Amino acid sequence: MMIIGKKDFFSYKYERYGFAGLGCTDSSGAPKSFKSLSDSPTNCTLAFDSNTVGQFNTHLEDYGGCAHGYVYFKPWYFDWYSLRLKDHPLKTTTHPQYGFKDVPVQDRAEACRMDAEEKDECAGANYYTLRTTGHSVKCQCGVGVQAQPLDAPHTMTCLLKSKPVADITAPGALKKAVPHVPGYNGDITMKKPGIKSTFKMSTNFTGCSKGWWHITGDQGWSRRLYSPDGSKGLLLNTGSYVPTYKKKGGWSVLPSECAKYAKALKDFPRDARWPNPKGCKGALGVMMNGVGTLHSGQPQDRCKCFWPEDWNKLDMAEVSTYAYPNYGETLHDNGNRDMWVCALDDDDPTGGDDVYPIPDSSGVVSPDGPKPKPTCTPIPALTLASASSSNLGGQGPDLDSAEGIRFSKVGKVKDVDIDLKLTSAGPYTPFKAGVNGLTGSLGTVNVQAGTKVDVGFSLVESGTDTPVAVDGLSLMFLDVDEGKRGRQRSTVTACDAVVELDDSTELTTSQSGSCTSVSSSKKGSSKDNPTSPENLTNVQKAKVVTFKYGTGAQFQAALSVAESPKSPTGRNFMFSVGILCDE
Repeated sequence: MMIIGKKDFFSYKYERYGFAGLGCTDSSGAPKSFKSLSDSPTNCTLAFDSNTVGQFNTHLEDYGGCAHGYVYFKPWYFDWYSLRLKDHPLKTTTHPQYGFKDVPVQDRAEACRMDAEEKDECAGANYYTLRTTGHSVKCQCGVGVQAQPLDAPHTMTCLLKSKPVADITAPGALKKAVPHVPGYNGDITMKKPGIKSTFKMSTNFTGCSKGWWHITGDQGWSRRLYSPDGSKGLLLNTGSYVPTYKKKGGWSVLPSECAKYAKALKDFPRDARWPNPKGCKGALGVMMNGVGTLHSGQPQDRCKCFWPEDWNKLDMAEVSTYAYPNYGETLHDNGNRDMWVCALDDDDPTGGDDVYPIPDSSGVVSPDGPKPKPTCTPIPALTLASASSSNLGGQGPDLDSAEGIRFSKVGKVKDVDIDLKLTSAGPYTPFKAGVNGLTGSLGTVNVQAGTKVDVGFSLVESGTDTPVAVDGLSLMFLDVDEGKRGRQRSTVTACDAVVELDDSTELTTSQSGSCTSVSSSKKGSSKDNPTSPENLTNVQKAKVVTFKYGTGAQFQAALSVAESPKSPTGRNFMFSVGILCDE
């Protein structure tokens, strides 16, 4: 079998120019040295924390879906050798696993993609990779949070577009492959508490409970402080179990845990011999690597004790202070090293605070300091105050506007202003398109009798089409009724949603797989039409259905009206939308 490579399957510019346009290449197109996540516009390693898996997805989407680069951090991954091209005409051996060196990269990448689409082990993955060199088709899928460019682009990373929702916990992280595949593993570091956490800052050398001091110096100064005699110093992150601490060092990369573990070792000398653990007896303070000392994008680690005699030998003239954040570019000469240091004290047994910054839309932490992770705030009903455009299915009345109905600035999700946008999937026939938009504070969609329309309800950043995901969404339809003798019966259908009806409901339900249809059963009257989702009468509550959806940014509902034997007519579907939270 031969797979025809797609001409635009991946961006060819990565083969020659690396990450062009980001300032990561020199004038001849050769990659420059890549550093960690920067607070400057240039961000060559594209490092993101586990809260921003979506940044990884967005980057690959923006650059053609694939790029030459290595997935540096991955909470879990799954490796395999593809045998899909075993009959490829350019294969050079009969061995099923080897002989693919002359097979085009595009064909091998397509084989990995097709495998990843089918494998249960790849469920929840957001990327797949291909080794572009060698004689085998070695593939990998997993959850990626950082792509790093390569000087020698031997690996191509692609977004697994059919599975856009990355799951950091499943399934590859939870079960072994059957049969077991060599290389199956997870990135242990990514699962530790404190990944990409920052430090409570101090502007000078002070107790850990008051803050950590970020200092930089020449390449050897941190080594002189850490192990001045040239021998290996004490790495607390690989230390022994300490009964008073009830843990072994290394389970976390939180700055506070570094200080607490060092304090637990305060009675053990640094040169203790087994079975006693080496400790921090007489130590002045602790230190952790800064971004300029780490490999690209790596979290702070290597918690270490240091002693006053070594600290006093350090020439402070060669050390410069640098402000927040801890993984921004440091203002010192190339090759210098930076560390975070604090003095061990007993004022605060917790060892100081840990702060968790959330990168902004560019993946960069603000240099002004950390921002707390926005919590989910439930919104019972979005504010539908105006329809800025109404052209659902291209049927008007705003024929010059983009297709759909847009309600502007209906609320905030994680401090972001959002719009509610309605679009139709497939044909849409209104009876009175001019009715579409608002009825009081309720959204309205008019549907002609004898027709059906599938409506997508999308949450987007205000003024754009950028999706905004939420923990859940409630979609309430009100005044679900019909004409005389069951004519123009109204039906709302939703899939994969929880259905809620009032105890006094007059609506009927039917089930088909994961989809539920809710229909009217009684003639309606304009006298009891609601204009708000609040303060409903008992009569109005009996005609209300609420669908509650799970995580997402777009939600579907089908609206249909039964035929009428008389001249064309239609009915209005009035709705209210709310935001749900898992918490």
